[in-house]
Amino acid sequence: MAAHARILALPVELLQHISRFTTPEALLQLRLACTELSAAAFDAFAAEYLQTVSACVASPPRLQRLRDMVFNRRLARKVRNVVLCVDVWEGCPNTSIHLAPSEHTRHRFAQALASLNDMSHL
Repeated sequence: MAAHARILALPVELLQHISRFTTPEALLQLRLACTELSAAAFDAFAAEYLQTVSACVASPPRLQRLRDMVFNRRLARKVRNVVLCVDVWEGCPNTSIHLAPSEHTRHRFAQALASLNDMSHL
């Protein structure tokens, strides 16, 4: 067995525990290393990067990424707050939306994003 693969012999629970104590940069590297480490580090990754997501309504690509995240059940369950910036200028007023992990909320949120996307073309 190769030296770099020995970590994969550890129980998944131990890999998950280890990932909770890594730096954000190391967490990203773990997720890129291999499928097994990526899966083990997912909860720590979500806690670091997915608790609050933001997008500017004037940016259709960012709104699309937000829409994609909402419809990905695994990712949507980890998102707790969505911050929508209604102005492209720094210090813009933000609207915070609490996103509960339910199908009904995802549907309503997607409708709201579609409306915002339509308004951004004005």
